[in-house]
Amino acid sequence: MNPYELRQIGRYRVNRFIAEGGMAWVFEVVDTSYGDEFEVLRALKLLKPQYASGDDFERFRREAAAQARLDHQNLVTVYEADRVEIEALTYFYYTMTYIDGPSLAQLLATQGALPPPRAIEIVCDVLSGLAVLHRNGIIHRDIKPGNIFTHADGRVRLGDLGIAKLADTSSQTKTGTFMGTFVYASPEQALARGELRATSDVFSIGLTLFETLVSKSVYDHVEGIDSTSGIEILSYLVGRGRGGRSRSTSPTPRFRQSSPRSSRRRFASTPTSATRTPTKCSPH
Repeated sequence: MNPYELRQIGRYRVNRFIAEGGMAWVFEVVDTSYGDEFEVLRALKLLKPQYASGDDFERFRREAAAQARLDHQNLVTVYEADRVEIEALTYFYYTMTYIDGPSLAQLLATQGALPPPRAIEIVCDVLSGLAVLHRNGIIHRDIKPGNIFTHADGRVRLGDLGIAKLADTSSQTKTGTFMGTFVYASPEQALARGELRATSDVFSIGLTLFETLVSKSVYDHVEGIDSTSGIEILSYLVGRGRGGRSRSTSPTPRFRQSSPRSSRRRFASTPTSATRTPTKCSPH
């Protein structure tokens, strides 16, 4: 199936194809059940048929279920999950909040570092949504600019719970298997011991805020690390998580002179994440 040629998915009329991920396609659609008088826009995530069983399908199902149980202005909301027949094949999908603006990653790629007031606004909105996840026993595990989405009016939502861990279920992750994105992972996440606390997400937000303010990863400022190498970052994080020496750095890393002092102090004094999820945040 060519996603660019798709015009209808069940009762949803396809306006346009938005993006393709490893397991699914995302479309901008109109829910026709409201009639022609109202154009109700949704984003629709359609699972590729080769992933319609096994662990991949379970991940997709859990992502939909985790987001459907929550309703918050700073989280992507799932409205419906179902299956549909297209060209004699069964496809699974779910619909969610349509967001008419770019992701934070796209903003940083096109605009560079954001002004501090706007960066703090974004992080405050993410923390607001994250607090709701944590109160409901959900650890996101993949907070990064690519999973933070902005509306045209400036509102921000945190999305993509594909590898989220629900506290009331058995772990999706086998011990020794890393889940997440190296550049934004906490040291304990890199150790892949299977159990994470909410503080791991807070650590990832700190790394995201740093990048939002300077338009570079914190690892661009750590001596001895290639910030494009997941293996080097993972080695560094595992060393920090164990409280000992990593392959490329000492327990207290040396920062290049271009690194802001605030990040130098934070990183040198934080071998593992140990901060509670803030429940209040103000950009002022």
